[in-house]
Amino acid sequence: MTDEAVRFVWEHVGLFLRGNTGRDFDIGKSKSFESLLDFVRTHAQGELARFAEDEFRLVTAICLLGPDTADIPPAATRNQLLEITRRFEPGESKRVHRVMEFAIAFGCGW
Repeated sequence: MTDEAVRFVWEHVGLFLRGNTGRDFDIGKSKSFESLLDFVRTHAQGELARFAEDEFRLVTAICLLGPDTADIPPAATRNQLLEITRRFEPGESKRVHRVMEFAIAFGCGW
């Protein structure tokens, strides 16, 4: 995913969390993550459609879980996480549902 697309996701994750829709966000509930994904997609107006679903979800997850810094997650970090998830979960349909699990494990140093 391009840095420009990641910046869009990163900014909209922040908007979601600071807005009314993010007040009830529960990181332990997949429905909350799906709401966040829908929020970002809706505001992207199709601009993110060219990226793979697993990559979009992983980028959203690390923007959500990562430090609240002044910049987007580094490309090397994003690429490494994507490579790990694709290696350990080759099936995309399973992988897209496990992105939070992979992002949390990656953040813990796994």
